Amino acid sequence: MKRVAFIYPGQGSQTVGMGQDLYQEYDRIKQLFETANERLGYDLTSIMFNGPKEQLTKTENTQPALLLVSAAITQLLAEENIKPVVTGGHSLGEYSSLVTADAISFSDAVLLVHERGKLMERAYPEGKGSMAAVLGMDKDTLESELVKISQDLNEVIEIAT
Repeated sequence: MKRVAFIYPGQGSQTVGMGQDLYQEYDRIKQLFETANERLGYDLTSIMFNGPKEQLTKTENTQPALLLVSAAITQLLAEENIKPVVTGGHSLGEYSSLVTADAISFSDAVLLVHERGKLMERAYPEGKGSMAAVLGMDKDTLESELVKISQDLNEVIEIAT
């Protein structure tokens, strides 16, 4: 058997209709969706399947939705005896990784990422602030360019490390 790693996505990979095929085909996955709805106290499944997109892309909905789909896919893979020897995730994906590693329960994680999303929305309301991944540029060049941009825009720009 080959060694397998699972890497989970961060926010931004959500789409209206995500997970609907799994929900419709597998009763055990439907139960996972119902667990999320019960834990959150609202119908996340309806938002995921029907939108509108603006509702799904609210951070407080996006984060539990992505965790839910990641957990569903992971569960189906585990049932086929496909299990990772290591997991990781980008930003929000770290929580899916923690669930897969049994470091936190799905039930607790879905509530945690919902609260995380609400706090993030409060800290950075829509249209206020942004984040970008910069690949292939050395740190000194990036810092130099960001200083220029920061001065031109009269805005604060920080490198997260």
